[in-house]
Amino acid sequence: MNVWNIVDSSLVNEDREYQENRKAKDSWWPSEALGCRRRAYYDLTIGRDQGKAMDILGLYRTKAGNVLHSWFFAAVANSGAFDWVEEEWAFRTPVDGLEMPVSGRQDVRGQLKGSSTVTVIDLKTSFGQNIRNIRQAGWRAIHPHYLGQMLCYLAFGSADEVILAFLGRDDQYRCQFTLTLDDDGRVVVDGNRSRVSVESVVGRWQDAEKALREKNAPERDFRAAIRDGEIVRFFQRQGKKFASDWQCRYCPYNEHCWADDLAKYRSGVNQEAFNDV
Repeated sequence: MNVWNIVDSSLVNEDREYQENRKAKDSWWPSEALGCRRRAYYDLTIGRDQGKAMDILGLYRTKAGNVLHSWFFAAVANSGAFDWVEEEWAFRTPVDGLEMPVSGRQDVRGQLKGSSTVTVIDLKTSFGQNIRNIRQAGWRAIHPHYLGQMLCYLAFGSADEVILAFLGRDDQYRCQFTLTLDDDGRVVVDGNRSRVSVESVVGRWQDAEKALREKNAPERDFRAAIRDGEIVRFFQRQGKKFASDWQCRYCPYNEHCWADDLAKYRSGVNQEAFNDV
């Protein structure tokens, strides 16, 4: 008996069942805030069934992350630090200027003892350079994608503040930031005003909805490094590194989206795509 064949099959079947039972998309999700407009367009047109399935390594990473998140949130919710606390709190909020509402699920939401503030706790885990960047640069290294997600909790999900925790999976580095929303709808991180705002997030979704009405795929918001007909993490030329954005590397539609370039650069690299870098 090969136990790993059994576990591999279990993960694949679990993911297949999840994908088959997913409802048709009818709202914007916080995890998509400041995401790729073209991916959103594909989600609502060709659908995820046209995208490629996650590979087995991706399924293991996702499962490990889910297990870690479940343990983390259970520990926080059961800590006794809250006057009241809710787990898996869902919201669905109509937003001016958008045809679809914003809906999401907050893992832990509650009121800390002695406070009148509604606090949401969120955890991000990562490896390598992402965590090293946060370790070195602090809040400035938080990816706008994460700030956009937290903005949705603050603007559309009834949170007064978000405690955003980070954990390095490879070195167990741990830190946290407190996020609020200022009067202009801009995310504030530990008192520092970021560039992420309600206007920027809603504007991105308005662009995607306009593309849907016009039945015209929007421009890509991210870039893929292509070498010999494949999307790769990076390639190097003359000592310079040209790297794919992770949004492209892990997108289920990347082969569809970059089909022309994958054929064009069946031999060689798409260095021209990085001329503006």
